[in-house]
Formats: sequence, structure tokens, C-alpha cells
Amino acid sequence: MIANRQPLDSISKDEALVVQYGRELFRDHRISDATYAAASERFGTRGLVDLTALMGYYGMLACSLNAFDVQPPADGPQLP
Repeated sequence: MIANRQPLDSISKDEALVVQYGRELFRDHRISDATYAAASERFGTRGLVDLTALMGYYGMLACSLNAFDVQPPADGPQLP
């Protein structure tokens, strides 16, 4: 659902808010006023700082793994 950018109807409101926040951050490189207000009300300033930092760290790791073409070991477990 998330990987295919499908609607978020089947997850909780909190989960949908986090996904929407991430979609805007990575797609638009900024958060809309409406999403920011909803996320700030739900998670607080500290929660938004943590969420943004976590998403930024994930993005940095993804860039590093892609840039250096890091692959899992051939004899490792197969992920779905």
C-alpha cells in the first residue's frame, strides 16, 4: 500500500498522518500547512523533530546504500 502510493484508508489515523508527512517531505521537500498543523497537534514539536530527523536519517542511508550498490549477502535470508 505505502510502496505503491495507494490510499491510506486501511491504516490508523496516526499511521496515515506519519505516511502523509513522509510523502510530503520526500516528494515536495516541505510539509503543507494542513499536514504540519495536524502532525504538530498529534505529536508535538519534539515528536515532529524526532520524526523529521528519523526520516532524514533513513533517506541518507538509502542514498548511501544506492550510491555504493550495497547488496545483501547471497547466502542471507530472502526478504519479501
